[in-house]
Amino acid sequence: MSNPEIRARARQLYAKYFLAAFVFGLCNEGLQGVLSGVLEGYLGQQAAAWDILIQILLIPLTVGAVGCIEPLWTSEQVRFQRLISFYAPASRLMQSLLLGIIPLAVGLLVLVPSTLLVMFYGSVVLYLILLIVLLWLSMRFVLSTMLFASGRYTKALDALGASYQKMRGRMFDLIGMSLVVILPRIVIMKLLEALTEQHSEIWLFSVLELLFVLLYMPYSMLCIQGWVLEQINDSEQRQESENKRNQNPLMPEIKKGFDARRHDFEDKQT
Repeated sequence: MSNPEIRARARQLYAKYFLAAFVFGLCNEGLQGVLSGVLEGYLGQQAAAWDILIQILLIPLTVGAVGCIEPLWTSEQVRFQRLISFYAPASRLMQSLLLGIIPLAVGLLVLVPSTLLVMFYGSVVLYLILLIVLLWLSMRFVLSTMLFASGRYTKALDALGASYQKMRGRMFDLIGMSLVVILPRIVIMKLLEALTEQHSEIWLFSVLELLFVLLYMPYSMLCIQGWVLEQINDSEQRQESENKRNQNPLMPEIKKGFDARRHDFEDKQT
């Protein structure tokens, strides 16, 4: 399925299952953004520590929202129970937290040095290189989250390792999909922010900004996670076809004959 077809499929599912898609998008990123905005409004600069805590507490919910996308995308089934399925048992909770904490830690490890390079040395080139590395890692995290949330892997590190293999030759395609989906959001957000600054007394622009984010997020989630699912399914189908080609054509017949003799023996015993 091509990228335009994936986006068309995302629009179709969003229109048909609006409430479910909205809830999945809200749990994936929207709820964290809303809570962060509320805390910032009440606590100001002191909200940073609470913001990190909220992100950590909502990681299992975020993973659960990603896990809800596959049944919706492949068979149009809405399974809300998956939203909280990563809070228990304890082993699944710990693995989901690990899967979410690693990107937060990696982001800090990349952004802090890159910012310091620009501040003290003015090394814009190294800054851009580090940002490209962060972008590549973030794409891997998107794929690994789906691999883990779909149940294909039960350990966070295994999902991260598998994402490296499945990202080969597909990085630029995913970046292209992400840019096409995210750029309209950035442009409209900047426009609404500019209007809010110019008309600070008019709360309408702030409300419109929040509504746009909450309504656009499910579509972007469906597009990007739909792309990931299509690549995973294509990879699995190719692997299955390769396994069939490599299989000895006599083996099915041998196995059939063995099963028949085993059944005959069991009948005689009875």
